[in-house]
Amino acid sequence: LLDFRSPTKRCGKSTGLKVVRRFVPKPLSASNISTAALFRGIESFRPTLLIDEVDTFLNRDMETNGILNNGHERDGAFVLRCEGENHEPRLFSVWAPKVLSGIGRRKDTLEDRSIRIPMKRKGPKQKVKKLPVSNGGEFLTLRQKIARWSEDHLEELREANPNIPESLNDRAQDNWFPLLAIADLCGGEWPKRAREAALILSGDDRHDE
Repeated sequence: LLDFRSPTKRCGKSTGLKVVRRFVPKPLSASNISTAALFRGIESFRPTLLIDEVDTFLNRDMETNGILNNGHERDGAFVLRCEGENHEPRLFSVWAPKVLSGIGRRKDTLEDRSIRIPMKRKGPKQKVKKLPVSNGGEFLTLRQKIARWSEDHLEELREANPNIPESLNDRAQDNWFPLLAIADLCGGEWPKRAREAALILSGDDRHDE
């Protein structure tokens, strides 16, 4: 669960979401989502779920918060609902990678399960290159490389047990586990950089305003 969080508008959170969308498998984007659409969409599409503008609805929607919280670990990532004229009980999976984007903070339980990316406006002298409109070109090449690398290393990732900084709390260690496993398999400078990022973003029970 990744969370682009801005203190105010025009900080690049939606752009961050667009960049991520170009690299993930089966992206499903929405700027608002109901509880029913959330668990049914995950069950039907097995997507990478990308939700923008969460500050406009999520903190008031306790049921949706609960489902996002429950989707943090695969073993318990299900909701139970009744369906059809006979009201037969049915389990819906809510296990999927999720990316959020919005202004301000989320509910504390959701923050605890997220890797939070604090955003800020660029300075008056900073120049930022515009995001290309096309999803092809370099983005397509990188997507193909990511997909091939993932396929080639799937079994190694399943067996991975990365060394995680002890200064991270238990939840943060869970959040960073898969990313550190990937970084270790990539080798080179990535194991060090990934752990530095973990400590900067999630160390010392950090909560950014």
